[in-house]
Amino acid sequence: NQKFVYISTGGALTLVQQETLVKLMQQYPSAQLILAQDADEAGEKMAQRLAIHAPRQPVRDIPPEGKDWNDYLQSRVAQQAKQSQKAVEAEVEAE
Repeated sequence: NQKFVYISTGGALTLVQQETLVKLMQQYPSAQLILAQDADEAGEKMAQRLAIHAPRQPVRDIPPEGKDWNDYLQSRVAQQAKQSQKAVEAEVEAE
């Protein structure tokens, strides 16, 4: 039974967040740290700062498109909505 721990830095890394990350990594030493900061230079720098606190090499997870995961997910939802709308329009035309 795998457990997950999610934390957010909110775009900055405070001392409290650093301490929390260290405590979590100590509490869950076998946990894999996955870093999902923005897909830009600032996000990469943040990921490097966070990686310092990991007991082993973290995974850097960046979205396949967009600046961050929120942009990517919103884009995907919009694409799906367009596809659904087209399917409904095609069905109405077929009637």
